[in-house]
Amino acid sequence: MRKVLWFFLLFIPLGSYAQEYLKDIRQKSWQTIVYLIPARDAIEYQKKNNIPINDFLNKAIYQTYPSESLFEDKLPPGHYVFISAIENDVSVRLFNKSNLMVLAVNNKHQLQLDIRTRDGKSVKASSVFVNNVKASLDTYAQTFWVKKKSFEDATVVVCSPGDTLISFVSTLDELDTPVHLQKKSNYRNSSIYKILNWGPQKFNSLFGRKREKIKVDATGFIIFNQPKYKPLDTLKFKGYVVNKKWKEYNKNVKVFIEYYSKGKHYSQFIKNLQPISAASYVH
Repeated sequence: MRKVLWFFLLFIPLGSYAQEYLKDIRQKSWQTIVYLIPARDAIEYQKKNNIPINDFLNKAIYQTYPSESLFEDKLPPGHYVFISAIENDVSVRLFNKSNLMVLAVNNKHQLQLDIRTRDGKSVKASSVFVNNVKASLDTYAQTFWVKKKSFEDATVVVCSPGDTLISFVSTLDELDTPVHLQKKSNYRNSSIYKILNWGPQKFNSLFGRKREKIKVDATGFIIFNQPKYKPLDTLKFKGYVVNKKWKEYNKNVKVFIEYYSKGKHYSQFIKNLQPISAASYVH
């Protein structure tokens, strides 16, 4: 019997289990616990930048999801707290899902907030608070005007029937231009500046880098469907194009949007258009 046992030990490999390396041990919990909270609690947590975990010891769990899944997409609009474990710490995160969004609009004088749904429709029946100060609604522009013109960071709370959004406005949305810079910009666009600067500009062009000249054998006119656009608006235009001899243009044209921002010139190609009729282009 002993010989048979030794035979099995020597010639038949037996699987054995060893302790798992610490670096290979999972460092995160398999599941994330989700709690549904009222909007007032979410606003309070956001204001204090603190979520007391003891508040959830006796609260009913809304749902539990695998930590690696994109469960945020499955949640309906509302305010949630996610609790999970990462290494030796407990991770608590506030999550706000809303069908609303805030768009920053500026008229070079005062910051305005345009409230819309995710599909771009305007939301009229709502209240907006910026750092706990209520923003006034301009009925003509249908935007909320922020009274304070200068701030580093602000919390925006939008209250609408059945939906509450918590968002932020940072200094990146601050587009106020000082008066002296506005005057400088206006002067540079004036005819007297172009006359006075013509000589120095020609002199600098002799030594500076020459810009590539684009040959265009056509000219024309363009009209738009509205004088001013807000984010998510649809831009529509019609163009009437003629050649240098003022005859109707019938070739394809490339449409670009060109603008100057923060010291750089941008050119974005839109589409290659064919005329819908003689000299007429629509997009």
